This record gives sequence, structure tokens and C-alpha cells, in this order.
Amino acid sequence: MSFGFDEGSKLAGGMGIQDVTLIRHAYVCMAKRKPGIGSMLLGELRQRTTWPVLIRTRATADWAILLL
Repeated sequence: MSFGFDEGSKLAGGMGIQDVTLIRHAYVCMAKRKPGIGSMLLGELRQRTTWPVLIRTRATADWAILLL
């Protein structure tokens, strides 16, 4: 859903919202990686929502892989 603010006959601003589940952070201890803890957590989250899932990462995190 998007909406705007008109000032006279010109658009002065706008905003939009989207129904999504945003993963802002996801962590697994280095010593506990590989047995599937991250996959289990992501699977649980996906079962709890009907919205699309977005995962946020930094542009510099080229090692971050998203497989959904």
C-alpha cells in the first residue's frame, strides 16, 4: 500500500508499506555451525508467518547466502 501527500498539484512526499516478515539479524555461534541450527530457526520462522520473508544483510557481507 502506498500513499502520497500532494501540495497543490505536486507530490510533496510519499510512503509505502508492505506486509512482510523482515529478518533483521540471525546468529548461530561459530562453534555450533553446520548441524542445521540456522536452518531450523529459519524453518520455524517461516511456519509462523504467511507473509514473504526478507533477510537484511550488509552490502559488504558478500559471504551471506540467501536460499529461500
